[in-house]
Amino acid sequence: MKWIVLFVGMSALIVGSTAQVPCDLGEFRMIALHTHHPYERKAKIIEWLKLKGPQCNKEQVSKIYNSLAHLLGTSDDSEVRSVTYEMYRNAK
Repeated sequence: MKWIVLFVGMSALIVGSTAQVPCDLGEFRMIALHTHHPYERKAKIIEWLKLKGPQCNKEQVSKIYNSLAHLLGTSDDSEVRSVTYEMYRNAK
């Protein structure tokens, strides 16, 4: 019985980690909160925004934009804001 529970648990982890969510705000937050250096954090966030941003809807982009100061801290600057603003303008 223990092996079945272990197998099912591991399968759920594998399936969950390989499933692609188009605009995963949790992934955005994870990058922002787990990258300490401000320049590295800014670069990773801009990369994420350019890669995943076109798949986000207006509501998701609004959530991102409204949480930039809180999540990015000193990495929040005009470049990040302009990328996010363009995402909002192009969102569905």
